[in-house]
Amino acid sequence: MSDHRRAITILYLLWTGPFPTSRVVTSRGCCLTTMTFMMKQLFRRVSPKLFISAQVRYRRLRFRFANHGRDFRATQALCDRYGKRVLAGPFQGMKYPYDVVLSSCVPKLIGSYEEELHPAIEEIIKRRYSVVVNIGCAEGYYAVGFALRMPDAIVYAFDIDPTAQHYCANLAKLNCVPERVRVNGFCGQSHLQQLCGYRSVILCDCEGFEWELLDPVAVPQLATTDILVELHEFIKPGVTNTIFSRFRNTHSVTLTNTKDRDTRNYPTLETVARLDRYSALRENRPAPMQWAYLDSKR
Repeated sequence: MSDHRRAITILYLLWTGPFPTSRVVTSRGCCLTTMTFMMKQLFRRVSPKLFISAQVRYRRLRFRFANHGRDFRATQALCDRYGKRVLAGPFQGMKYPYDVVLSSCVPKLIGSYEEELHPAIEEIIKRRYSVVVNIGCAEGYYAVGFALRMPDAIVYAFDIDPTAQHYCANLAKLNCVPERVRVNGFCGQSHLQQLCGYRSVILCDCEGFEWELLDPVAVPQLATTDILVELHEFIKPGVTNTIFSRFRNTHSVTLTNTKDRDTRNYPTLETVARLDRYSALRENRPAPMQWAYLDSKR
C-alpha cells in the first residue's frame, strides 16, 4: 500500500471510532455519531474512490483482527476433514484455500454464505449470460464460481484492493478458469457502459458506491442489464429507495433480507468445536443487510 493510501486508511479508521457526540439513526436502524456521519459524507464527496478503498480495507482488517482466531480454527477443522474445497451451495466443488480469503471462510466452505441469494444465483446461472460483471469481487468466490458454473461466460471481476485482485487471479488459476476471469481494479460508469447490456448481468457489492455507480441516466445500458446488488444502507442512508426509484420503470425489483442461521442445518459443522460453530456461521456484517435483484423487463 502506498503512503498516501495508508494515510487515508488510517484516517478512516480514526473516523469510525467513537466520539462523545449525539447519535444519528439511519433508516435501517444503524447508529452513527454525528461527527462520524458528517466526516464520512464529506470524505465521500471529496474523494469517492479513496472513500470506497478505505471502507473496503477497514472492513477486511476489522474481520481479520476480530474473528481470525475462531474462524481459522473452524476453517482448519473443516479443511482437515474434507479438503480445501466448497462443500455445498451453488459453487460446490470449487477449490478454495482458506489462506487467501478476505472475509469469513466457513460460510463459503459449507454453503451458507449469503444463502438468501441462492435462488437468484441459480436463476442467473440458468439464464446463460455471456458477460458477468462482478463489482467488489474480493478473493473471487463469486467471480470464479460463476466462471465454473457458466462455461460460456466471460467474468469481469473488479476490486479496488490490489490484494483482492491478486487473490482473485490466483483462485481463477487454481480452478483452471484464468482465461475467463478478467481481473481489474476500480469499476466506473464507463466500464459498465462498455460491458453491459442484453445478455449481461451485474453482481455488485461495493460498500455503498452503488449509489454513484448504478445510475441508468449516466449508464443507459443498465436499462437492459440484470443486476443483483447488495444495498449498504448503513453506509449510505437512502440508497435502497434511490436504487428502487431509478429502476422501477425498467426492472422488476425483488428485495431480500438477511436471515438467521441454525447450526443444526449444516451437518459438516460437526467437525467444528461447539463454541466456534455459531461464530463460524456469522458473516461479520455490521448491520442487517438487504439485496435487490433487478430483473430487466426488456
